[in-house]
Amino acid sequence: MPDVVTFRGSDNGERPPLVGREDELQQLLDAVLASGEGRPTAVLIGGDAGVGKTRLLGQLLEELAPTTLVLRGGCVDLGDVGLPYLPFVEAIGDLARLVPAVADIPGLGPLLPQGGGSGGDLVRLQLFEAVVAALRAAGEVASVVLVLEDLHWADASSRELLRFLLTRVRSERVTVLASYRTDDLHRRHPLVPFIAEVGRLANVRHLLLRPLGEGSLLQHLRVLAPSGTPASLLSAVAVRAEGNAYFAEELLLAALDAGDLEGRVLPHRLSEVLLSRLERLDESTLGVVRLAAVAGRRVEHELLAAAGVASETALRDAVAAQVLVVTPGASAGSYSFRHALLQETVYDDLLPGERVRMHGLIAQVLADHGGTVGERAFHRERSGDLPGALEDYLLAGAAALARGAPHEALALRERALELVEAGTSSSVPRAELLRMCAEAAGFAGDWGRAIALARARVVALSSASEAEQSSARQALALHLLEADRELDALEEASSARALATATGDPAVIARAESLYARAIWRKLDEDGEVRAAAERALDAAVAADLTEVQADALVTLGALAESEGDVDTALGHFRRARDLAAAHGHLASELRAGYNIAAQIFYAGDLAAAEDAAAVAVARAEELGLRWSAYGYSVRGLQSVIRYSLGDFDGAVTAATTSLGGAADPTRESLAAIGLYVDVARGVKGATDRALSVVATEGLDPMSRMIASGVASDALRMEGQAAAASRVAEEGWERIARVWGEYSLGGIWLGA
Repeated sequence: MPDVVTFRGSDNGERPPLVGREDELQQLLDAVLASGEGRPTAVLIGGDAGVGKTRLLGQLLEELAPTTLVLRGGCVDLGDVGLPYLPFVEAIGDLARLVPAVADIPGLGPLLPQGGGSGGDLVRLQLFEAVVAALRAAGEVASVVLVLEDLHWADASSRELLRFLLTRVRSERVTVLASYRTDDLHRRHPLVPFIAEVGRLANVRHLLLRPLGEGSLLQHLRVLAPSGTPASLLSAVAVRAEGNAYFAEELLLAALDAGDLEGRVLPHRLSEVLLSRLERLDESTLGVVRLAAVAGRRVEHELLAAAGVASETALRDAVAAQVLVVTPGASAGSYSFRHALLQETVYDDLLPGERVRMHGLIAQVLADHGGTVGERAFHRERSGDLPGALEDYLLAGAAALARGAPHEALALRERALELVEAGTSSSVPRAELLRMCAEAAGFAGDWGRAIALARARVVALSSASEAEQSSARQALALHLLEADRELDALEEASSARALATATGDPAVIARAESLYARAIWRKLDEDGEVRAAAERALDAAVAADLTEVQADALVTLGALAESEGDVDTALGHFRRARDLAAAHGHLASELRAGYNIAAQIFYAGDLAAAEDAAAVAVARAEELGLRWSAYGYSVRGLQSVIRYSLGDFDGAVTAATTSLGGAADPTRESLAAIGLYVDVARGVKGATDRALSVVATEGLDPMSRMIASGVASDALRMEGQAAAASRVAEEGWERIARVWGEYSLGGIWLGA
């Protein structure tokens, strides 16, 4: 194999220290020092691709004391399909190998290699607490540095776990360093609100890497370049690289490899520069590099060995050529590309047939050696094994729900549905896939998507049995109720009830009656019909031992008692329903009951007790990973209103605005509407415009539209714009009347 030009002073492919980042390096060292003294610190490191984030982290790890425990996890770009907690799976897996005792911490199993992530309940809080406990235990052994790279590709659940971790560490010897690409962020990127939120925490710092100045970049190149490299070449490279150290290195190496010491023939496209690095590698080394590119940014030695390409000579040459590096701080035998752009370029350069074959090889290795089912699904699909990918996506979706990751579960299940829609055979009927997707969408708070999927299921079952049609319409009615589209929900619930009655099946009838009672409850003149339907449902559910139907019927009866002013009876029904649902794992019913307990106490005027009850319900929704389900979201809104009523304006804003990163757009706007109470009351500049902006949001649920219209009207009135205030209130009333009916309480409030 021809000689490969390397940087001056390199040894086995390792590069000299990066010049021009001394201040940033010191900031990171200071953060690690503070954490080692019991002041845990996190640093969010942002910068464009190639600006030096990975190099800076690598230099930091080289300068840390040998006793420091370094854990690394990386996020990967798997398109629209996210794998829950992926960077933490890597980091905690390394921790379990280095400190075996942490594997015994209750709740940590889903992140360990043997965990699998399956389970019956969404006990997400236990998992989150287990991660904190594991890092705390590790911090008692040594100072811990947790490095999470490429956060711009992180799944929603990983962001939530990181947020939780940052709010829970108090005196642990733990430093968290998380990097992300600024050039990958756009206005609606989910990392944007996450950064804004955690950036307010006292223990979080933000380090933004700017391009190097021309002087620093030239100094950096002088350190790297072989002796005798013309100054004109270094200057030409520095100008072309525009402060990006990685680009500068690649341009310099390309020129040196080509013997172009005057810089006249420098490539115009970076991809050409990157690919030129591979031209002098032999086929054995190229095989390693190409398979690693298909595997992703980081690849384990075990995978390369199982695939038959991990010869020591080839790996050594790939490292010597500065294409792959041994991953610092990771498990033994782990390699990564020197830069993500290099991995992407190698992958893009593969022939289509090569990609298919290598994805298939990796999928087989993962199947034989216990890889994660989500990764296996991704590689199976890329290899053309669509039936296998479909089944794996379903398994991964179930695991995501079990880990309290509904957003990822929805993406995984919808990918399976797309494959079925495209003609891939499946052991799961299309109608059942639609139900599963709608369920995940509801848990994630994406009610518009849940309704669309549920409607598609109704159509798919239009020729099915009456029992199946009733079940489909019940599910659609439930999603409509969650979106506060009550008139539409009542129509579907009535149809479901008629279909159920025709079956003569007591269990089907009980479910339909309970849902019908719930749908008709808000009609002001139908109390007798509500009571009759709910009691029929309760009696039938008790006879058939249908605990979920019992809980739902009890909540409806409690709501009816509430409307009649019987507070004690209402609370009794709600608490009985909550305990029954919790005992049997009916999560949505439990949250509905918890919300109604807090709401009833609030309506009765006991604000302090209502705040306590709301806090319990919010915590339970967080624990279950259902913060964006219908009642997980609603109880957070209620908590904000209760705090506003108590005069705790800051607390109200916190409840309405904290951790909105995982919310669908309409949900985020809905909670923002509730937060407007405080802004208008305080006379915050721009509050009127923000309120009007929320009013104009399409897809806003009626409750939030009512609040936004009301506070916008109040703000306009206080500004002396009486005509505009009246118009906003009237338009708001007209829009919610289409959903709630002409005589809803919300309409009365707006009318007043």
